[in-house]
Amino acid sequence: MRTAIPRSCCSPAISPPSAPPAPTTPCCAAPAPTAWRHCDASPLLSLAIRGVAYDAVAKERFHIDGRKALRRLAAALDVAPDAFDIHSLPGEVSMAGEIVLRTSDLHLELTIGRLREGRELLYRRAGVTRDPAGPPNHYAAMRELIDPERLARRIRRDLELTAPVALPALMTA
Repeated sequence: MRTAIPRSCCSPAISPPSAPPAPTTPCCAAPAPTAWRHCDASPLLSLAIRGVAYDAVAKERFHIDGRKALRRLAAALDVAPDAFDIHSLPGEVSMAGEIVLRTSDLHLELTIGRLREGRELLYRRAGVTRDPAGPPNHYAAMRELIDPERLARRIRRDLELTAPVALPALMTA
C-alpha cells in the first residue's frame, strides 16, 4: 500500500480569500545548509514514494533532481567536479531508469521502483579488484540523500575510502 505524498516544506500554504496573506518566508528558511538540503530532497522523496512508471514528466523530473542530488553527494565526498561523470539512463517507459555517477574509484547508481524500495542508491568501489565477482554492492535509502555529508561519511566507512585531509587555514594580516 502506498503512503501519501508528503507536501513540500516550501510550497505556499493555501489560505481562504478572506484570510490575511500568508508570510512569504518559507517554513524552512533556516540557516543555509539545512534549508537547501531539506527543500531539494523533497521532490526526490515524493517521486520515490509515488513512482514514475508510465509518467514521462515525473521521470524527467526524477532524472533532473537525481543528477543534482548526486552532484551534491560528490561534493560531500570531496570529488573534484572534473573527476566524475554523471550519466542518465532513462530506460523503458515502464521503468524509472538510473542515474550513474562514476569516478576512478567509486560507482554510485540512483534509481527508484518497487524492486529497489528502501535501497534506491547503490554504491560500490570501482576499478580493478582481485575478486572475479567484483566488489560487493552497498545500498542506501533515498531519504539518506537529504543529508549528503552524513551519507558521504557512511560511504567512506563502508568502502574504506580515505577521508580528505583538512588543510590548515592560512592567516593573513
